[in-house]
Amino acid sequence: MARTSTLFKFLLGKNTAKLLLLLLFTCMAGYSQAQSGSAVTIFKETVGNAPIDDYALIPDYNAAANFDNDNLSFSGDGIVWEYDVSTGYSGASGGNNISLFDTEQFVISGINTAKYISQSLSFGVFKESTVVPVVEYSVDGQNWTQLTVGAVGNETWQLITLTEDVNKNPIPSVSNLSLRFRGVSNNGGLILFDDFELKGQVEPSSDPVVSSFSPTFGGEGTIVTFYGENLQNTTSVNLGRNSTELISATANEVKVRIKSGITSTFKLTIGSVSVTTVEKFTFIRPSVTYITNSQGVTITEAKQGETITLHGTDLGSTYSVSFGGVTAVPISTSATSVTVVVPEGAVTSKLTVYTNMYGLGYSDVILTILKPTITSLSRTSGRINDGVIINGTRLNIGTYKVYFSGSEAPVEAVISAANADGTSLTVSVPVGAIDGPITVTTDEGTATSQAFDVAIPEIIITGTQEPFSTTVGVASDPQYYTMSGNNLGGGVSMSAPTNFEISVSGENGPWVRGHFFPLEQDGGVSQKLIYVRYVPTSQGSHSGDIVHSSDGVIKNQYVVGNATAAAPLPVEFISFTAAVQSNGVALKWSTASETNNSHFEVEMAVNQKDGFTKVGQVESKVTNSSTKVDYAFIHSLNTSGIRYYRLKQVDLDGTFEYSKVVAVNLESSTSELQVLVSPNPINYNTKVFVTAEEAGEARLVLHSISGQQVYTKSEMLHGGQNEVQLPVYDKLSSGMYVLTVEINGQVRQVRVVKQ
Repeated sequence: MARTSTLFKFLLGKNTAKLLLLLLFTCMAGYSQAQSGSAVTIFKETVGNAPIDDYALIPDYNAAANFDNDNLSFSGDGIVWEYDVSTGYSGASGGNNISLFDTEQFVISGINTAKYISQSLSFGVFKESTVVPVVEYSVDGQNWTQLTVGAVGNETWQLITLTEDVNKNPIPSVSNLSLRFRGVSNNGGLILFDDFELKGQVEPSSDPVVSSFSPTFGGEGTIVTFYGENLQNTTSVNLGRNSTELISATANEVKVRIKSGITSTFKLTIGSVSVTTVEKFTFIRPSVTYITNSQGVTITEAKQGETITLHGTDLGSTYSVSFGGVTAVPISTSATSVTVVVPEGAVTSKLTVYTNMYGLGYSDVILTILKPTITSLSRTSGRINDGVIINGTRLNIGTYKVYFSGSEAPVEAVISAANADGTSLTVSVPVGAIDGPITVTTDEGTATSQAFDVAIPEIIITGTQEPFSTTVGVASDPQYYTMSGNNLGGGVSMSAPTNFEISVSGENGPWVRGHFFPLEQDGGVSQKLIYVRYVPTSQGSHSGDIVHSSDGVIKNQYVVGNATAAAPLPVEFISFTAAVQSNGVALKWSTASETNNSHFEVEMAVNQKDGFTKVGQVESKVTNSSTKVDYAFIHSLNTSGIRYYRLKQVDLDGTFEYSKVVAVNLESSTSELQVLVSPNPINYNTKVFVTAEEAGEARLVLHSISGQQVYTKSEMLHGGQNEVQLPVYDKLSSGMYVLTVEINGQVRQVRVVKQ
């Protein structure tokens, strides 16, 4: 049939007549989209080249198996057309094609795209200008989804390629896909299709695959690596019936450590899938069957530091031997033996050998390590000199010693008893011991105990010292401090320096240079009140340490200083008192000796801060004397309140010295009992000044403001003024207190303040 630019062709069929108007143009347009990645052909259909008489109905053509793909189904109400063959694009088959007119359609069914992704569809198309090509897909044969075709040229063959990039609805991955081709026109029109091809990338398989493993032999501890694909979900690997330790799992590699096993294949559990290797793993276990000493004698016992040889099989790559967890590097190895030195700290056990080739191996026999052991202590804490029994085994082999932990180096303890069978040693906690383990050393090694807590001995000293001042040969007023001891290994010895004396019985002595407090039942010395006074034998300043000694104490000194001794006074006072009488204040004093003494001036002060005023003068009775001389002076005054008195002793040459200060309370002229606390607020040297009408036993009681008794003391007083030490400063909390003094049926109360 000759072709012209315009061709009329009448097609006559059974009960069918078709008029096809084909407009042929020599121009050609192409449409293509490149598909990324490596794609394979899912199906390709060229419509075949079977001879037909002008045309064939699609069902008849399909029934005659004239399409290229027998596994697909082709249907539709168009025709297979032998004219106007495809041309002008790469791969144009030039044979029969599909011809559709008006509403006719062509369907390809039974396409399996389940294993493909990123699919692309290409086809040749020739159409009249009034026709728009439509391509659709369906996964159920009933519901259709249209693909975007885009612009197509008119009346010329061109190749169209549809990809996921240009389609909002990509071709799905299913097992039974249908594709439908048709044309849409308002006025009817012709469209031809040819060279259908569907491509796609094969979807990667998610099934796990084990391709190999390495090494193929080994023993306990050997690390085996498996290679393959999709291995990341591996949860377990078994060698025969024995599990392994899973170290890591990635998509292409799995590592495990062999724990035990037999020669067998591996079974990997990967997600819900089990994979068994084809090749077997050869399991080899090194073994030690017997042990010899350096003389070649078979042994089951050895000492630390002794050279021994292990005999067995597969030992050639041994790099370490474990003695109950303590390892040693071999001296030499062979396939059947390992020579090694028993390490310090080795434990009685079955020995373990570590090999590079076969992992771990074990001895068949237990090797007993001959060394001292400590199993228990009779006590786990104690004080210096406390006894401790160390229980264990082999504690007395050769030269044996016991050490406690020390701050700089271990402290050796004296062993007082040792069992002949070496099962116990008795020691005392040595001076210098601190918290830490006890060690026993013997010729066979060292044994270490659990931690032993040492109660650190200490002597606690509290008190604030005021300056001492007196004259040569005259004792100063006493001061006091407190001393106590905790966790002591013995009693406390005290020693005062030259020019100082101590008293542990009270401010009235007896005065000594040294004293010993025995250890009390609780291992300490309860708080003691220590009085100290300055008794200089020469003029000048003196100081020193009151030393407190006990085993292992930390603090053992009380410093006494700021003591100044003046030259002997021209007058040595024995006493100086002041007492309230009906006609004033009676002052009495006595001297033990007088040298070039002219007279005494009596001075009084209402407030010591404002100074003293002379209120009288008494001439010396003797000028020079070495015997007792008594003096008296009545100071007449009609007032109330506290008054302070002192004597100014004046020499013939005008030099002078002051006596101590005494105080009286003129609060009530009818009161026969007077009480003064000074200084108040109190300090360490506060005293109670009591003026009594007659001698008697006085009872002093101190109460807190809430009524709680905090101090009590009984003291024999003489008639007149008395001084009583009030040693409560370091025992009281800050606040106000009430001191009650009772003597001979008379009672006085005064307020006491602690700041």
